[in-house]
Amino acid sequence: MNEPDVMAHKELDYLRIQERYPERYLPWPAYISVLANVKNKVSSNELGKWLAFVEVKLKEADESNIRLNRLERDTLMLQLESSDIDAPSRSALLAYLSNYKPRAMLGLHQLPNGKEWYQSKLNFYGAIQDSPTKVLATLSKFDDQNSKANVLKVMPDTQQPYILELLPANCQRIAGLNWRDGFINVPSTVAKCTKAIEQHKALIVTLMAVDLGIHYQGWSQKQAFVALNSKLALNEQQAQQLIANLVYFPATIFAAYPHFLKP
Repeated sequence: MNEPDVMAHKELDYLRIQERYPERYLPWPAYISVLANVKNKVSSNELGKWLAFVEVKLKEADESNIRLNRLERDTLMLQLESSDIDAPSRSALLAYLSNYKPRAMLGLHQLPNGKEWYQSKLNFYGAIQDSPTKVLATLSKFDDQNSKANVLKVMPDTQQPYILELLPANCQRIAGLNWRDGFINVPSTVAKCTKAIEQHKALIVTLMAVDLGIHYQGWSQKQAFVALNSKLALNEQQAQQLIANLVYFPATIFAAYPHFLKP
């Protein structure tokens, strides 16, 4: 098989693995504006059925000790509140989320099999077979070489993995199979744009460490904020947006990791 075929098979294998983890209970990723995207494209009846399905899956998730974090719950509620879609299931889902108790922490580690889930993401996005502990040790060596504080030049959003925002427009986005990543194969795309990765090396090392902190070590939002501000020149909005991006797209920043290992 040629390289694109190999990467497509790897992505398909990754997506199959994800269905074994809590993702199967979470059909509405909070960062995707589903209600705005489908407005005037599907009937109210169809959308109503889907919203009812989301509520059913969240209740099933609760029975398996799988809960949204606070950021996800609040973002979904905001989308529901700002929508004018006339469907009884919209009001029912909003009422359910209003009385919903989110999990205490933001990272995957707090979910059942969360650390294993995170490892599967490191495997795919960063081609990492080592444990997160070993990855942290490697990052500390990179960090020593890039200790100078960085000014954030690219404002993060929550619509796509931040690693893609760091790539210039002329870097080709390789089509992928994962709708949660905007149908972009993140590892393949980043591999084609190594000059951009080199330009943002110190920033990416910091974000990798914070990503591990949130999803593997169980950092709170405050701990993540402190870690970011110790390395980067950020205002509060930038820090909040970066943290939200890392929460919504776990391990995607590690698509740059193979480049760091090259001699």
